[in-house]
Amino acid sequence: GGGGAGATHFAGEFDILIEKFSQYLNAIGSNLNWMTGAILGGIGLILLSLLGFMTGIVLIFAKMMLTLMLGLAPIMIALSLFDATKDFFHRWVSTTVSYAFYPIVIAAMFSTVVGMANSLLAQLGDPNSATNIGSLVPFFVMVFLAKGFVAATPLIVRGISGNLMVAASPAVVAGSTGIMRGILNTDGVKGRARIGALTTGEVIGRGAVQTPAAVRSAAATASAQVVRMAERAKRLVQ
Repeated sequence: GGGGAGATHFAGEFDILIEKFSQYLNAIGSNLNWMTGAILGGIGLILLSLLGFMTGIVLIFAKMMLTLMLGLAPIMIALSLFDATKDFFHRWVSTTVSYAFYPIVIAAMFSTVVGMANSLLAQLGDPNSATNIGSLVPFFVMVFLAKGFVAATPLIVRGISGNLMVAASPAVVAGSTGIMRGILNTDGVKGRARIGALTTGEVIGRGAVQTPAAVRSAAATASAQVVRMAERAKRLVQ
């Protein structure tokens, strides 16, 4: 579909492709009656404008966001040094990885679109020989296919980056399960507590259950001390 790399290359290729489509549409429209030609010209203008808009959004947005994420790198790395702000660093890494896949997916998808469109235009032949509206069916099919490929680019990137992040899921599930075991204080948790082999989740779960009892014990101790101090004060006064 074309060698080359970068957003500039694919933007230029799509400009050429849209120009070829518009010339093909104008040539066929001139062979039809004025009403049909005007309607098809308006529809084609809207479709080609939307194709250019979608292509530009994907190219510009991906490059802009990747540049922004890399610019925030020093701040996010500094935030990773503190426990309270580590989540910001983790989210930044996840987002940066997602946007880093955009150039790869864009190169694959847009090369396919440009290659298919050029092959189709070469097979359609001379548009000046077309005398009926049926000749426009391949044109509209190609425009909708191009839009579908462009619209699918963010979904493919999200799927790829999401699969890479799946590795973190078992740790999250294990932590949640450990917390539940600690809250329920199962026999296994009691056994591991005796030998000091509790997991982090189990420690958190046991702490959540035991905290109210500890608070009540501390309050009772403090109240007993207050009572003893009051009795001592009474004896001194007498």
